[in-house]
Amino acid sequence: MSPSPAAKGVQLLSSLSALVSVARPPQLEPAAAAYARVLQRTDGVVGASLLPSALEGSYFLTLRRSARDVDNDERRRSSLHLLFNGDVGVTAAAPFPTPTPADVVLDSAAPSGQRRVVFRKSGDAPKAEAGIPSAQKYVADVYAGHRVVRRLNVDGVGRLLTDGWFGGASWSPCGRFLTVVAEPKAAPSASHFAASAKGEADKEATRGGGWALREDWGEKYTGVTEPALFVLDTHGEAGGLLRLPLPDGVACVGQPTFRPGGDGGFDDLHVAFTGWLPQPRKLGMIYCYQRPCQIFEASIGGAVARWVGGTEEEGATAEVPVAAVTPALRLARSPRWHPSGDRLAFLGSAEGFETHNGPVFLGIAERGDAAAYTHRVLVPEVEVLEGGSDTELAFPGIWADALPKDTWAASADGSTLALTSAWGSTPTVLLVDAATGAVSRPEVSRSDDSGRSCFAPRAAATVLGAKDGHLVVQSSSPVDPGVVEVWHNEGGGKYQAFSAPIAEGDTITAGTSNPEGPDAVSPLAGRFEVLRVEPDVPTADGRSDPFEAVLVLPSNPDPTVVVVPHGGPHGVFPTSYVPTYAFLVERGFAVLHVNYRGSTGFGAAALRSLAGNCGTQDVSDCLAALRAARDTGLVRKDTAGVCGGSHGGFLTGSAKP
Repeated sequence: MSPSPAAKGVQLLSSLSALVSVARPPQLEPAAAAYARVLQRTDGVVGASLLPSALEGSYFLTLRRSARDVDNDERRRSSLHLLFNGDVGVTAAAPFPTPTPADVVLDSAAPSGQRRVVFRKSGDAPKAEAGIPSAQKYVADVYAGHRVVRRLNVDGVGRLLTDGWFGGASWSPCGRFLTVVAEPKAAPSASHFAASAKGEADKEATRGGGWALREDWGEKYTGVTEPALFVLDTHGEAGGLLRLPLPDGVACVGQPTFRPGGDGGFDDLHVAFTGWLPQPRKLGMIYCYQRPCQIFEASIGGAVARWVGGTEEEGATAEVPVAAVTPALRLARSPRWHPSGDRLAFLGSAEGFETHNGPVFLGIAERGDAAAYTHRVLVPEVEVLEGGSDTELAFPGIWADALPKDTWAASADGSTLALTSAWGSTPTVLLVDAATGAVSRPEVSRSDDSGRSCFAPRAAATVLGAKDGHLVVQSSSPVDPGVVEVWHNEGGGKYQAFSAPIAEGDTITAGTSNPEGPDAVSPLAGRFEVLRVEPDVPTADGRSDPFEAVLVLPSNPDPTVVVVPHGGPHGVFPTSYVPTYAFLVERGFAVLHVNYRGSTGFGAAALRSLAGNCGTQDVSDCLAALRAARDTGLVRKDTAGVCGGSHGGFLTGSAKP
C-alpha cells in the first residue's frame, strides 16, 4: 500500500537527541545553560491567597512559589507578600521573598487572618521497621498575629498529606479547630526473627506484621493506604489529633472543608469531605484519578466536645454521625461550601465513566429538613459541541479536576462561582450564575498589556484565589511565562486587572547569574497559533468534528517542527507556558501540540471516540495536524521530529522515517 499524501516526504525522528544533533544551529549556547535560562523566566507561582487587611478595601496578597534548584535537583519554596487595593493596585509589602524551610509541610492561615498553623517535620526521616514505615513526628506552631502562641508536638499519624487531591486543611468557623488529612499510624510490628519482647510496646507488636500486604495508592503516594481525617485543637496543649471514622463502605477520605456559619459552638462543627469507594485494586491515583467517590458530611461537634473535655480517649477514633450528601452519584468530589453553609458546590457524574478521564457536571447540594440533602445539576455535561464559529469552539462543558477553594468568593454575596476549565485547548476562567447556571467569561480591562501573548484570547488563565468578588489569576501562553494579576470586581462580570510586581523565577545554577533588571517576567521571542484541524477519517459514529493543535513558533524563519502528542490518552496540551517545550522553541524549533480526538475539553462524544481506536484515529489526527501546520507555510515541509511521554510515547513509537 502506498503511503498517504500526508505521510509522503515526512521524516519523523523518534529520538529527540537525534533531532537536536541533526538540526541544532552551531551558534547556540550549551543546552544545559539554555534550559536553566528558560526555567529562570518563570515566576514559579503555584498558589495564592487574599486575606483582609485592617485598611478598608485592602487585602494581604500572599503568593506561594516553587523554583527549581538545578544543582541540588530539588525545589526551593518561598512566599511573596504584597498588598492589594482597588484604587492603588498591587504593591510589594516586603522587599524580598520569604524562604520556606525544607521541613515545613503545611502552612495554613485561618480565613479571618487572625490565626495560622505551621506544621514542620520533627526529627529524622522515619525508618521502616519490619516493612512498615515508622510514624513521622511533627511540630505545629500556632501563630496569633506576629508571634507563636503555642507549640504542639503532633504524633499519632504516619504521614501528613498536603497535596491537592487527598490532602487539604480547613478551619472551623470559630477559628479554633483545623482538620487535616493524614495516613494513620501503622500498628506496631516485629520481625519473626527478633529477640523476645522486652517492653509493653514490643508485647503489643504483631510478629511478621510488616510482611502483610498493605496495598498503597502508588506513585507519589507510596506508603499511603487509607488516608483519614484528623482534627487539631489550636487552643490545646497536648498536640494530639482526634481521628474521624471512615464511613461504611469507604476506602479512604480527603478534601475536607468545615461548614461555615453558626455562633461558634460545638454544635456548629460539621465537615464535608470526599470518600473514595473500594476498588478491586488501588493501583495509582495520580494518573488514574477518576475513581468512584461520594461526598459526605460528618457532624463532629459532640466528639470534639468530649475530646476537649477529656472524655474522648486521646488517639482513639471518634464516634460521629456521618451523612451521605451525594448517595445517588457514582462520582462526586471537590466539595465547596456556600458562605451561608446551607449548600455546597461540587463536581460530579451520575454514572462515572470507564475511560481514563471524562466530563463532569457542576452540581449544587442543598441541605433540607433533618439535614437531608438534595442535589441539582447547575452546569451539565456537554455531549457534542453545537454552534461556535470558525474561530471559536462552542462551550464544551466543565473539564476540571477540582474547584478553587474560594470558588464562591467570585462575588461578595455568593451569587457567582469562579472556576478554571478547559475550553478546547485553553484553560479558561469561567463565571457561573449560582441560580441559573449561566456560564460566562470575565470581561477584563488593563491599562497596558504591552502586546504580550499571555493576554491573547487563546492564552491560558487560571484562578489561584478569590475574596469578596476579586480574583487572583495567573495568565500565560506557550511563549510567555505570564503574569499574576488581581482582577478587581467592578460589577456585571467586568474586572480591572492589576499586575503583581514579580521578578523572574530564582532558578539558578552555580557559576551563573540572573539579570538584575525590572521586576517583570520576560516572554520568549516567538508566537503561537491554535489550529483548527479537519480529521482525515470520521469517528465510528460517522462524525468528523474538527480538533485543535497548538503551533508554537520561534523567531527564526522556516523552523523544523517537533510534533508532540499528549499522554493520557484522555488529556490535553494547554495553551500555557511549559519550560520543556519553551526550551525547544528557544533552540529554534517549532512545536506542534496535537490535541487529537479523545482529548479533554472538546465534548464527551469526542473523548469517547478514541476508545477502541488507539493507534489508528489518534495517529491519523497527528498526521492531519502536521499537514495543517505545513499548510500555514510557517514550518519546513521536508523534515519533522516527534516526541512524547505515556500515550504520547506510544504515538511517538508509531512514527516511521
